[in-house]
Parts: sequence; C-alpha cells; structure tokens
Amino acid sequence: MLDALLCDICELKRLQILENAVIHYSDGIFTLERRALVGKFLLENNNPEVAKILADIARYLHELIEAGKLRDSPLYSADDYQKPLDSLIRG
Repeated sequence: MLDALLCDICELKRLQILENAVIHYSDGIFTLERRALVGKFLLENNNPEVAKILADIARYLHELIEAGKLRDSPLYSADDYQKPLDSLIRG
C-alpha cells in the first residue's frame, strides 16, 4: 500500500514538473509539442537516441492534448497547429 502511494506521489510530482515547464518555459503545450517534433526531425540522423526521446515527448504531449480535449479550446486556434501529430511525424 505504501509503495503504491509513493508511486502516485512520484507520478504527481513528475506531472507537476511537466506542467511547470509547459506553462513557464515553452510557450504552452501546443508549442512544446511542435518544438519536440521539430527537434526530433533535426536530430534524426545525427543523434537518433535524442530524436527518439523527443518523439516520445511529442507523443505524450499529443495524448495529453487529446485526453484533455484541448484542441477544442480557444488556445488551439492557430493554423500552424491544425496538422495532426501522425502526419507531422510522417512528414
């Protein structure tokens, strides 16, 4: 029981750190998703390990956006964000 509680606390802390980064350092979740994808494409040939991590981050952010239905919010109105993640990954 204690292990499960500690796990939940660690997960909450991780999400708080991610939320803090998104709000204060990345210009929002949509911009961070886009920056992770751009970084992935730029690093694919030279540093595939980092590119893979950035792809994972972009996928995670995409799933958060979809789960929270954030694309329906007024924050998601720029034409630059209208492409779905899968089409961005495929190019």
